[in-house]
Amino acid sequence: MKHEIHSRSSSRRGLRTFWFGLAISVIGIACFGIWQNRRADRQLEAIRKAGSPVSLAELNDWYPAVTVGENAAFKIMEAAAQLAAPVTSFSGETPLTPDVRDQLNRFWTNNQTALNLAHEAAGLKQCRYLVDLNLGANTLLPHLSQIKQLVQQLRNVAILHADEGRLELALQSYRDALAISQSIAQEPLLISQLVRIACVAIAQSALEKILARHELTESQLEALSTALRDAESLGRPSFTRGLAGERCLGVHAFRMPPSQFVRMMDPSAGRGPTFGFSVLLALTKITGLRSRDFSFYRQIMQDWIDSSELPFPEALEKSKEAGLRLTTGLQGPSRLLRPFSGMLLPAMEKALAKEAASTALLRGAQTALAIERHRLQNHGQLPESLEALVPQLIASVPRDPFDGRPLRYKKLEKGYAVYSVGNNGKDDGGVSKSGLDVAFRVER
Repeated sequence: MKHEIHSRSSSRRGLRTFWFGLAISVIGIACFGIWQNRRADRQLEAIRKAGSPVSLAELNDWYPAVTVGENAAFKIMEAAAQLAAPVTSFSGETPLTPDVRDQLNRFWTNNQTALNLAHEAAGLKQCRYLVDLNLGANTLLPHLSQIKQLVQQLRNVAILHADEGRLELALQSYRDALAISQSIAQEPLLISQLVRIACVAIAQSALEKILARHELTESQLEALSTALRDAESLGRPSFTRGLAGERCLGVHAFRMPPSQFVRMMDPSAGRGPTFGFSVLLALTKITGLRSRDFSFYRQIMQDWIDSSELPFPEALEKSKEAGLRLTTGLQGPSRLLRPFSGMLLPAMEKALAKEAASTALLRGAQTALAIERHRLQNHGQLPESLEALVPQLIASVPRDPFDGRPLRYKKLEKGYAVYSVGNNGKDDGGVSKSGLDVAFRVER
């Protein structure tokens, strides 16, 4: 009997010890979660004090408002909407075939209103497209494809004009394409900045063809040099701005209810298949693990933002270091503890290299204009090296964003190439194919 009483007493003590331990664990986890959540709030406040947005309302206000009469966006969108029968089968190759020439001439003839609107828009210095960034990841961005289409058509028309001897119209079309490429520079989204980079590259292909067909005057070359310098100086701050906006969207994602986050990442996902994952995400919030995930996300994004503000090629080196920290931080069990970071961060890793390539192309174009000035002053002769342009035509040979050395210069059988080694860091002789050099070629 005594043994039974002792056994029941021991059992009750064991049960009390279990519940007491469980209560202490729950309290400890809750306190840890509260501390982590407050730490995250402090991190957000630090970002806000540094001048960057941390809420969708702040992000929307961060995109500067422009009065209607001064906003280039309205004319750009009207021009894009009025484009009739755009030429989509032409990617800029020359010489023009008779069929392509006919298509381009018909397009030019039938789109005078749209092209005039684009020219008017290019003369306006301020721009904000009609997007509501309060919608976060659900923000509609139809203007990005329209801008790219308009820039492509302006490139096509510039090549046509250059080929048919209408130099002033060719230069106007090129400058319009470059200006419209820059119209999204203030848009605080990474995708917008990647579209800007793509449009700048499209525009430069027109300038290559213009220089291949025509000898420009000093005043024309100087005007183009100014436009290219402005485009380069605008690029890096715009890219940094896009990263800061992307971070803001990430902050919003961390604050979403788990089921909403899952649907944002996979709009086709139903509630059934994602229930377990939603529960996991909810537990990460209660336990403070989501706040730790956010700290990791915030640090990687800050590393990338800081990298983007450094000069090339140091910016690329620091960005790669951040990419390695991301890879390491998402390996093995760590990935389970950082589900948000695992889904939000990897897509951004190679973005800065695209900005570096755009910078290389703009520097190559500026150097080519200096070479053209040398030709004017030396009876059509090309310089033997880029150093021959210093200091009369350029203060110094521009640096390659990818390795920090002077840009390369190569005489071709007809003309020349100014090029960067590109993301692979190898000198491929100015061959500008995917993964190889970033080259500006003038075949005249």
